[in-house]
Amino acid sequence: MSKLTYEKKGSIYYIGSANNFPKELEDCIAREIEDSSFIRISQKIDLFKSEKRAEFTKRLFLIDDGFSAARKSDVACLRKGFPDANLCMLINDDQSFPKIIREYFQEGLIKSVLPMNLRVDLWLGAIRLMLNGGHYLPADVIKYMHSVTPKAQSAQSATKPARSRDLELFEKLTKRESEVLHLISEGYQNKLIADRLSLSEHTIKLHIHHIISKLGVTNRTEAAAIYLQSEQRAPIIEM
Repeated sequence: MSKLTYEKKGSIYYIGSANNFPKELEDCIAREIEDSSFIRISQKIDLFKSEKRAEFTKRLFLIDDGFSAARKSDVACLRKGFPDANLCMLINDDQSFPKIIREYFQEGLIKSVLPMNLRVDLWLGAIRLMLNGGHYLPADVIKYMHSVTPKAQSAQSATKPARSRDLELFEKLTKRESEVLHLISEGYQNKLIADRLSLSEHTIKLHIHHIISKLGVTNRTEAAAIYLQSEQRAPIIEM
């Protein structure tokens, strides 16, 4: 295989229990996502063998939530060994998000979360996005990550400098940008935001561009995550 062909190809690794990733889903990836290679990893040596056979420029690791909870050190090694790869935690029960999600995000081990019970077309769309360098984070996960325990609240009360930084960060936003960010954090897409604020989609896209720039993030998902983790809130927007 030529180098050019390798550069166009992406590798998708699944790490976790075989029972949690059905063969039918693997077949869908092979059929619907062109120029990709799907590899199941059961032990480290399998990963090293796969990497010797292929020099893929795009790597996506799908890590079962059970594996993530039990072997955090292995996930940390994976992140260190493949700093440019996209690591995504697969959630088998989105009604009960594992507590480790917050911890993994705070330590920079993962940036994406993908429920396994999405419609197949949406699920494959998320895979394509992540394989090409994007991140997928459902609105429900963002809201879940924002909920804190009393212990965490006590820790937050002791971090006044961090809250001051948040305040300075969000003071950069205009009132309209704050309203748009509030709706993004609630899971609204551009069209619905435009309808609710009686603006055009083009205007909403401009607001989002400015929000991303002012907050120093790379996409709307990261902006929403920062917003939900802070104490800043836009005014309630009436229908």
